[in-house]
Amino acid sequence: MTLEAPEVYAFDDYAYEITSLQKCSERERDEVTQYARVLCARGLTAEYIIEAVARYAKIRKEHSWWS
Repeated sequence: MTLEAPEVYAFDDYAYEITSLQKCSERERDEVTQYARVLCARGLTAEYIIEAVARYAKIRKEHSWWS
C-alpha cells in the first residue's frame, strides 16, 4: 500500500521534535525529515518509522562533521 501525498508528511512533526531533542542542526533536521518521508512512502508501520527516525536522528547527530 502506498500512502497518499499528505500522509507522507505525517511524521514531519515527530522528526522535528526528535531532532530538537537531539539538538540537531538544520541540515541534520532536513535529512531526518526526508528519511521519515521515505519510510512513510514505503508504507511501513508507524511503530517502525518512529523507532527508525529516532535511531537515524541519533546517528546523524553523533556522526555529523558539519555541526
